[in-house]
Amino acid sequence: MTKTKLLTKPNLHGHQEQGWVWMPHAGHFVDGARCAFRLNTYVNGYIVSTIGELSIEDYVNRNTGEILPDTTIVDIGLGRKYETMVFLAKRSEFDCCPYIRANNIEIDFYACNSPGEAYQAHLEMCKKWADR
Repeated sequence: MTKTKLLTKPNLHGHQEQGWVWMPHAGHFVDGARCAFRLNTYVNGYIVSTIGELSIEDYVNRNTGEILPDTTIVDIGLGRKYETMVFLAKRSEFDCCPYIRANNIEIDFYACNSPGEAYQAHLEMCKKWADR
Protein backbone atom coordinates (compact mmCIF):
# COMPACT_ATOMS: atom_id res chain seq x y z
CA MET A 1 0.00 0.00 0.00
CA THR A 2 1.34 3.44 -0.86
CA LYS A 3 1.51 6.13 1.77
CA THR A 4 -1.25 8.71 1.41
CA LYS A 5 -0.15 12.29 0.90
CA LEU A 6 -1.98 14.73 3.11
CA LEU A 7 -3.77 17.21 0.90
CA THR A 8 -4.11 20.92 1.30
CA LYS A 9 -7.61 22.26 0.63
CA PRO A 10 -9.31 25.62 1.18
CA ASN A 11 -11.50 25.99 4.24
CA LEU A 12 -14.44 28.33 4.85
CA HIS A 13 -12.26 31.42 4.90
CA GLY A 14 -10.03 30.61 1.94
CA HIS A 15 -7.13 29.48 4.14
CA GLN A 16 -5.34 26.21 3.60
CA GLU A 17 -5.85 23.24 5.91
CA GLN A 18 -3.08 20.68 6.30
CA GLY A 19 -3.89 17.06 6.95
CA TRP A 20 -7.37 16.89 5.43
CA VAL A 21 -7.78 13.92 3.07
CA TRP A 22 -10.60 14.36 0.54
CA MET A 23 -12.05 11.06 -0.70
CA PRO A 24 -14.40 10.35 -3.64
CA HIS A 25 -16.83 7.81 -2.19
CA ALA A 26 -19.64 8.34 0.30
CA GLY A 27 -18.43 7.84 3.86
CA HIS A 28 -21.78 6.63 5.15
CA PHE A 29 -25.31 5.72 4.07
CA VAL A 30 -26.27 2.40 2.53
CA ASP A 31 -27.45 4.13 -0.68
CA GLY A 32 -24.52 6.56 -0.78
CA ALA A 33 -23.64 5.49 -4.33
CA ARG A 34 -27.07 6.73 -5.47
CA CYS A 35 -26.43 10.19 -4.03
CA ALA A 36 -25.25 12.77 -6.55
CA PHE A 37 -23.89 14.94 -3.71
CA ARG A 38 -21.00 13.31 -1.83
CA LEU A 39 -18.29 14.87 0.30
CA ASN A 40 -16.07 12.59 2.39
CA THR A 41 -13.13 14.00 4.33
CA TYR A 42 -10.68 12.58 6.85
CA VAL A 43 -9.65 15.09 9.51
CA ASN A 44 -7.68 14.42 12.70
CA GLY A 45 -8.86 10.83 13.23
CA TYR A 46 -12.45 11.45 12.10
CA ILE A 47 -14.51 10.88 8.95
CA VAL A 48 -16.77 13.79 8.02
CA SER A 49 -19.28 12.52 5.47
CA THR A 50 -21.96 14.55 3.71
CA ILE A 51 -24.44 13.00 1.30
CA GLY A 52 -27.57 14.19 -0.49
CA GLU A 53 -29.57 14.35 -3.71
CA LEU A 54 -30.66 10.71 -3.46
CA SER A 55 -32.22 9.47 -6.69
CA ILE A 56 -34.07 6.19 -6.66
CA GLU A 57 -35.35 4.26 -9.68
CA ASP A 58 -39.08 3.62 -9.54
CA TYR A 59 -39.40 5.14 -6.08
CA VAL A 60 -42.87 4.56 -4.63
CA ASN A 61 -44.30 7.41 -2.57
CA ARG A 62 -45.45 5.75 0.66
CA ASN A 63 -48.25 8.29 1.17
CA THR A 64 -49.85 8.15 -2.28
CA GLY A 65 -48.59 4.92 -3.85
CA GLU A 66 -47.48 6.96 -6.89
CA ILE A 67 -44.39 5.64 -8.72
CA LEU A 68 -42.01 8.55 -9.22
CA PRO A 69 -39.55 8.73 -12.15
CA ASP A 70 -35.89 7.86 -11.54
CA THR A 71 -34.91 11.52 -11.80
CA THR A 72 -36.81 12.28 -8.61
CA ILE A 73 -34.69 13.40 -5.68
CA VAL A 74 -36.07 11.92 -2.48
CA ASP A 75 -35.44 12.67 1.18
CA ILE A 76 -32.55 10.72 2.69
CA GLY A 77 -34.19 10.95 6.09
CA LEU A 78 -37.15 12.59 7.76
CA GLY A 79 -37.54 16.03 6.18
CA ARG A 80 -34.02 16.30 4.80
CA LYS A 81 -32.33 16.06 1.41
CA TYR A 82 -28.75 16.30 2.80
CA GLU A 83 -26.98 15.16 5.95
CA THR A 84 -23.52 15.37 7.44
CA MET A 85 -22.31 12.78 9.93
CA VAL A 86 -19.03 12.40 11.80
CA PHE A 87 -17.48 9.06 12.77
CA LEU A 88 -14.22 7.82 14.24
CA ALA A 89 -11.84 6.83 11.43
CA LYS A 90 -9.45 3.99 10.76
CA ARG A 91 -7.05 3.20 7.93
CA SER A 92 -8.43 1.23 5.00
CA GLU A 93 -6.90 -0.92 2.29
CA PHE A 94 -8.26 1.28 -0.51
CA ASP A 95 -6.00 3.72 -2.36
CA CYS A 96 -8.84 6.08 -3.29
CA CYS A 97 -10.28 6.23 0.24
CA PRO A 98 -7.41 5.55 2.65
CA TYR A 99 -9.67 6.11 5.68
CA ILE A 100 -13.06 4.63 6.53
CA ARG A 101 -15.43 4.62 9.50
CA ALA A 102 -14.05 2.73 12.48
CA ASN A 103 -17.64 1.91 13.50
CA ASN A 104 -21.21 2.98 12.74
CA ILE A 105 -21.62 5.27 15.74
CA GLU A 106 -22.27 8.84 14.62
CA ILE A 107 -20.68 11.38 16.94
CA ASP A 108 -22.02 14.52 15.27
CA PHE A 109 -24.84 15.27 12.84
CA TYR A 110 -26.30 18.09 10.75
CA ALA A 111 -29.29 18.00 8.37
CA CYS A 112 -30.44 20.48 5.73
CA ASN A 113 -32.26 20.83 2.41
CA SER A 114 -29.96 22.84 0.12
CA PRO A 115 -26.64 21.94 -1.51
CA GLY A 116 -25.02 25.24 -0.54
CA GLU A 117 -25.89 24.76 3.11
CA ALA A 118 -24.72 21.13 2.94
CA TYR A 119 -21.36 22.21 1.50
CA GLN A 120 -20.88 24.88 4.17
CA ALA A 121 -21.95 22.47 6.92
CA HIS A 122 -19.40 19.92 5.69
CA LEU A 123 -16.58 22.47 5.83
CA GLU A 124 -17.66 23.68 9.27
CA MET A 125 -17.76 20.10 10.61
CA CYS A 126 -14.30 19.44 9.14
CA LYS A 127 -12.93 22.50 10.90
CA LYS A 128 -14.70 21.65 14.17
CA TRP A 129 -13.31 18.11 14.30
CA ALA A 130 -9.86 19.05 12.96
CA ASP A 131 -9.45 21.27 16.02
CA ARG A 132 -10.18 18.50 18.57
